[in-house]
Amino acid sequence: MEKKIAITFDFSTVSKNAVQYALESSEDIDILEIIHVDNSLVNSNDEETLKEKIKNDLCEYLSEESLPNNISIHVLHGNIINTLSKYIKEKLYDYVIVGSRDKYNILERWIGTVSLGLVKTLDVPILLIPRFSKYNKYKKVVVASDHHLNHKALLYQIRIWNKPYNAFIKFVHVKESNNDNYDNESKTIVKELFENDPVSFGFEVSTLKSKNISESLLSNAYNAQADAMIIISKNSSFMNALLFKSISKEMIEKSSIPVLFLHV
Repeated sequence: MEKKIAITFDFSTVSKNAVQYALESSEDIDILEIIHVDNSLVNSNDEETLKEKIKNDLCEYLSEESLPNNISIHVLHGNIINTLSKYIKEKLYDYVIVGSRDKYNILERWIGTVSLGLVKTLDVPILLIPRFSKYNKYKKVVVASDHHLNHKALLYQIRIWNKPYNAFIKFVHVKESNNDNYDNESKTIVKELFENDPVSFGFEVSTLKSKNISESLLSNAYNAQADAMIIISKNSSFMNALLFKSISKEMIEKSSIPVLFLHV
């Protein structure tokens, strides 16, 4: 079955780097579709003009005369988050790649970003690529573990995603108090990945205690020299995500390594 990936694009260096990252990691990708949403109220360019500009900008950035044959460019019009969400849901992509900046202003931190909007409204995996990330084949990946890993489907997603890389997976649960019990989730992980149908990659399960979950996860990932992180994100309305503290939101703002968001 063909693997089809969407990459959001807004002409920024961040989004160009995300395209480069996708191309360098595309050994198992058959179709790459670049999606740009023009939300201009006035002086909106026609579709073909924008496509040509995207192609020229990417060729210059990648130092290539032309784009690979498996890349196509799509231009949409409307509100960025709503338009992207609707289009991506209709096209049934395997996952979506989104670039992430290293700095956000106060308004963006309060209102949120396109990245957060997509993470909270889509149910397909989303791979967030920080601004300066360069692709290295994944050798070690940290998974932020919580009660959602009792869902066998999530462990299956991780198993399938890791198949091309065979990376070592470190499941890390950060508990905020001594009453936070992780035994059932740990047993499910061992049972599904070792006892029932053993995986070919190595893994470990560990528990930390901290009041700051996101900071502890990031510190653990950096200390382990992880190539990426996996976060389990629960879908909600975009407004709800803004009003309440979100691990997903903090990872989008702070992580300097790629983050794969899976959904329950």
